[in-house]
Amino acid sequence: MKKEFHNTQISQLWNLYSQDMIRSPISSTLIFRTINYFNFKNILEIGFFEGYTFGIMLESCMPGSSLTTLDIDFKMNLYNLYYKDTAHTKDKNIRFINSKSNDHENFLFGNEKPYDCILVDANADYDGYLHDLLSSVNSISENGIIIADHYKLSNEVDMAIDDFLKLDHNFVPFMCDGQALFFHHKYHNCATFLDEFVTNTFQPMCTTFNLPFKNCIVKHIEERPVLVCNNLELYKFYCKLNNI
Repeated sequence: MKKEFHNTQISQLWNLYSQDMIRSPISSTLIFRTINYFNFKNILEIGFFEGYTFGIMLESCMPGSSLTTLDIDFKMNLYNLYYKDTAHTKDKNIRFINSKSNDHENFLFGNEKPYDCILVDANADYDGYLHDLLSSVNSISENGIIIADHYKLSNEVDMAIDDFLKLDHNFVPFMCDGQALFFHHKYHNCATFLDEFVTNTFQPMCTTFNLPFKNCIVKHIEERPVLVCNNLELYKFYCKLNNI
């Protein structure tokens, strides 16, 4: 079932959070629509911080979904104000786990089956970022997607991704925006999603093109800054006009 990002609670908060917004409008929409397109129902977020991205994931999935989020310092104001005990959390299994990500070899946490979407956003150092990527591979289904946040943050993160791709796990990058890099299993077919859904959805607010990245080809979604970053109302109008 398709959901529309412009109807979400999180998009209505842009005016409140735009000055310090962690995730751009395009990146927010891309994560929302990816989860909704593939109907992911078992989701893990590594690094909650203030809960903005968790809100995106929470609103993108269907009733009956399970969402687990991992952090050592949960800032719950946004969640408590706009999501707790609302229709957004009704009929969903939500778990907050207070723990460091590197305390675990994988992130299954007693789940009966692997996650189908994992967002990595807890560590910015080489060892921590590489650990989180490898543990995610051990915890995700072959049809799942790993979202590596802030993949251009530092040389250490870049080196961690380099070394991650040298290992024998068959997960490769296939899509990116300015903030997040998306991995899937090399036998997972995303052609229709990339060539029709993503390209058609984000025109004309973005340019989409194939980009060489570490011996792979990824679909890059690049914002047109004048149209998007400097005018959130225009972006929301575009989303509403095009049922995004």
